[in-house]
Amino acid sequence: MEREKSREELLAELEALQRKIGASEDALRESDAQLQRITNNMFDIITQTDLMGFIQHVSPSNKIVLGYEPEEVLGKTVYDYLYPGDIEKMMPAVLEAISTNSNARIEYRLRHADGHYLWLESVISPILDDNGIVTGGIFVSRDINARKLSDEALRAREEELRQLTDNMLDTVIKTDDRGRIQYTSISWSPSLKGTLGYKPENLTGKSIFDLIHPDDLTESIAAFQTGLSTGAARMEFRIRHADGHYLWMESVGKALLDDQGKAIGAILGNRDITERKKAEERLLRTASELQTVFQALPDLYFRLSNDGVFLDVQAGQACDLYIPKEVLLGKRIQDVSFKYSQLFQQAIDQVLKTRSLVIIEYTITHKSVKMFYEARFLPLLEDQVVVIVRNITERKQAEQRLKYLSFHDMLTGIYNRFYFEEELNRLDTKRQTPLSIIMGDVNGLKIVNDTFGHQEGDRLLIDAAAILKKICRKEDVVCRFGGDEFAVLLPKTKKETAMKICNRVRMACEKTERKLAPISFALGVATREEIDQAFHIVLREAENMMYRDKPLDSRTPRFSMITSFQRALADKSAETLEHGRRIQDLVKEIGIQLGLSSMEQNEMSLLAALHDIGQIAIPTDILMKPCYLTENEWELMKKHPEIGERIARSVPDLVSIAEAILSHHEHWDGTGYPQGLKGKQIPLFSRILAIADAYDVMINGRPYKKAVKHKDAVEEIKNCAGTQFDPELVKPFVEALSCTTHR
Repeated sequence: MEREKSREELLAELEALQRKIGASEDALRESDAQLQRITNNMFDIITQTDLMGFIQHVSPSNKIVLGYEPEEVLGKTVYDYLYPGDIEKMMPAVLEAISTNSNARIEYRLRHADGHYLWLESVISPILDDNGIVTGGIFVSRDINARKLSDEALRAREEELRQLTDNMLDTVIKTDDRGRIQYTSISWSPSLKGTLGYKPENLTGKSIFDLIHPDDLTESIAAFQTGLSTGAARMEFRIRHADGHYLWMESVGKALLDDQGKAIGAILGNRDITERKKAEERLLRTASELQTVFQALPDLYFRLSNDGVFLDVQAGQACDLYIPKEVLLGKRIQDVSFKYSQLFQQAIDQVLKTRSLVIIEYTITHKSVKMFYEARFLPLLEDQVVVIVRNITERKQAEQRLKYLSFHDMLTGIYNRFYFEEELNRLDTKRQTPLSIIMGDVNGLKIVNDTFGHQEGDRLLIDAAAILKKICRKEDVVCRFGGDEFAVLLPKTKKETAMKICNRVRMACEKTERKLAPISFALGVATREEIDQAFHIVLREAENMMYRDKPLDSRTPRFSMITSFQRALADKSAETLEHGRRIQDLVKEIGIQLGLSSMEQNEMSLLAALHDIGQIAIPTDILMKPCYLTENEWELMKKHPEIGERIARSVPDLVSIAEAILSHHEHWDGTGYPQGLKGKQIPLFSRILAIADAYDVMINGRPYKKAVKHKDAVEEIKNCAGTQFDPELVKPFVEALSCTTHR
């Protein structure tokens, strides 16, 4: 019978057991610490959830991968971060792990802290209690985003290549070094059946040369061998379609090499060029047909190779070719004309590259005459161009004339305002300063136009431009600025020099004799001293000075203009001038009878002298017609009061009598012209002049009417009182006659 242990033995065993338990606990704590260190330093995310999916624990790597601090996600579910489209595959995976008490693997997307989604791969393991019941789950998750994106990009590229090969028009064939077809499957060249009518599998193992037209076979084999030895080759040949007819193909071959660099086969990219070949044949036929057409045209026709060799030459007339056709054929451009060889070759290269029209222009001096030509280059074949050459000398000359007209004033022949503004831009440099501008305005142009007609006004402008051109220097730019204004640009010219030129212009005007209107300018000068001065300010200063110059120089030309009017009247009719002088005597006496002031009498005298000034514009044959005027002639004659009024208003010294000139043929009863005024609506001076004018016409006669005696004329005046004449003026007029020599 076993002896009972003593109390001391039991205590010793208890102490040993306690030491053993303590060592086990220490080992367990060390194991937990070590496990914690491992999980804390794993790149994978360790997530513990309960059965509802609420997160109870997550490793620190959650921050590295998803950007969330562990404490941010505790208490939330995995589904709070799950991509909506992945929920349907997440739940079955979790249920599988729970129901089968085994691991489940799933790929899904979780939302990163910055909002985008990452691809993760997780292994889901169930957590069991002591009774084997599932209480939660462990997710061991790894970032597979880069891999997924790479896989997606690869799939997209594969799909793109598949679409490309499925829809390409070219045929791709792989052969060995003897030309036997190795690959022509749908996956390699789906276009093969569409182009040649064969199923790719029916061609595998056959020689490519079995399909080539016999006439092209030798050349094709040679090109194939050349490609194997040199690495690449290009050829054109006819290949048999599945139905027996032949297609033209263009093939580009690339040699396939083994590790030692030996050619073991070739990849052939083949394109159907049947339509192009047919088009080339049509072009050649058309070119032949067009030769006859070109012979009937004035253009020159050249067919050139890609290196500039003349292959064909056609000319409407042999004389159009400066070099005989026989000399040109077979020669390069540089052999014929080195001067233009580079220009022509560049055009040829561009046409063959772009397959579009290229136009160049060039000149040839033939027998001392400069001729202009236009050459149009067009693609013909792959290595040929057509050049159509036309003589454009007349067009160029017309363009030069047009350019001249765009820069010159058509009337005066000097530069126009457009050229003036272009020159301002050209002279806008420091080297041209000081730059002076003269602005000039021709005095009295409107008067001349209204009085003597626009032809005489044009002659005045032409003479004025000639004076400026003569006086100004060669380097100065003389322009017609517009209307009656001229402008002169004087580069590198100080204001003092410009003022001297203005004085010479004035002196030249005084020395110029003109039959009708004299020439004079109002002139203004301004100078641009510094480059930063704006041209428009300098120009405005010159214009302002020109306008200030007008009053200073206006009196002499205006008085000269009045003298010119009198000379013009004398040229029209000496009788008209004498008529005015006689009336001056009459109105002077009437003025005395009416008690007019000396100023009013002077105005009346001026009116008497110039009341018929409008007749300057009336043809002489009407003024001097010896019989009564026709209706049309009379209507023209009746316009002279209006013409005279416009002339008077254009001369400041005559403005005061302008209205009286307009109204000197009005009648007291309103039957006169041109306005039909009545009674005292008619100006006093016009009423006085009307009586004196009628009396003088009656006693001196007209070409179409005999003169009457003084007594009869006075009686007629009295009879017309109250109808044609102011009745209150008839009596003083009759009394005034007794004081004159007109009786």
